[in-house]
Amino acid sequence: YRRLYLKSVELQKKYHFDAVIGVHNPIEALVAVNHLGHKYKELPCIYYYIDALSGGNLVRMKEENFRHLFFRKIFFKMAKRWEVYISQGAKRIIAMEAARDHYTKYFVKTELYDKLGFLNVPLFEEPRTATASLQDTTCPIMVDNKITVLFCGSIYSLRDPTYIIKVVELLDRDDIQWVFIGSY
Repeated sequence: YRRLYLKSVELQKKYHFDAVIGVHNPIEALVAVNHLGHKYKELPCIYYYIDALSGGNLVRMKEENFRHLFFRKIFFKMAKRWEVYISQGAKRIIAMEAARDHYTKYFVKTELYDKLGFLNVPLFEEPRTATASLQDTTCPIMVDNKITVLFCGSIYSLRDPTYIIKVVELLDRDDIQWVFIGSY
């Protein structure tokens, strides 16, 4: 987190951002943005939770791995405390619509809940005009005259990839190349 924090301070001094959006996962990014917000009180910090910090995949995997041990729920309690602590530095928190029930159940009477806004991941929409040109690229995964959509990350049993695969299938276009880099 320290490296991210120091770089963000350097960039803030240079560019004087209007706002900063910190994305959870990894948590170090949120901690860095949190500290940046404490240093620059006038800088609005917005947090974007791809997964609920206290109800996300990492917590569920840990609880599953330790399901037979008495301390299995400690991961949830620790994550919940971290989520409340970190949220104090946020002006607004954006979470996935799929996490609404989790936040309603555990945080409804907290300051964190008052800062929350919920969104769904949107379907890919075709642009009205072609704005990107790939002529000057030397990247080996980029193909000339094709729009490249790149996904970097892990897909695992707790995160069902069916939705994005259906989006790719429905689009049915020859001028788009889909590249998935990561593990399953």
